[in-house]
Amino acid sequence: MEIKDFVELGVEKTGSRPALASALCVTPNQISNARDRGLPVSACYALAELIGRDAGEIIAASELVTEKKPERRAVLMKYLAKAVAVSNIAACALIMTFGQSQDASASTSTDLQQSGPSNFQN
Repeated sequence: MEIKDFVELGVEKTGSRPALASALCVTPNQISNARDRGLPVSACYALAELIGRDAGEIIAASELVTEKKPERRAVLMKYLAKAVAVSNIAACALIMTFGQSQDASASTSTDLQQSGPSNFQN
C-alpha cells in the first residue's frame, strides 16, 4: 500500500481530512501533501494506531514517497511487501476461523431442528 491509501483509511475513520489532521497533530496541508512529501514519523505512529496497522508499514510507505536512492527504496519496498504478506495471512486465518465457527453454528442448529420435539414424558 502507498501512503495515500493509509491516509484514506484514516479519513474513513475520522470522517474528514481536517479531522484526520487534528488526530495526527499535523496541518490539513500536510495531509493533502502526504502523497508527495510523506508524513512526519510521529504522524505515522498516530495513523498506525488509528487504523490498526503496523507503524513500520506506514513509516516505510511515507519514506518511500521521498526516497531517491534505489538501494534504500529496495529496502522499503521489501519491508512493505513483507507487511502485505503478513496482513494477507492474518486475513486468511481470520476468514477461516470465522468460517469454521459459522459452519459449527449452522451444524448445531441443523442437528437441533432435525431431532424434532422431545418425547420426554413426566
